[in-house]
Amino acid sequence: MSIQAKSLRIMKALPQNKKVLLEEVLRELEIETSNTELSCIANCLKRNGLVDLDTSDHKIFVGLTDEGKEIILNI
Repeated sequence: MSIQAKSLRIMKALPQNKKVLLEEVLRELEIETSNTELSCIANCLKRNGLVDLDTSDHKIFVGLTDEGKEIILNI
């Protein structure tokens, strides 16, 4: 599965108004990825303004931005 396809599936699975652990979302979606690819996906979504990222203790928390919510509604 391409990075773009994984990114879209992740965005669709994110809750609207809270941040969640990205690894849990991947587990729920049964998406396998390397740490490097995971970082690439998270940073790409952030760079495009679609998610907010918080990192702590090597964990990545993601939440949709207003723009990300709008994109999801229009897919």
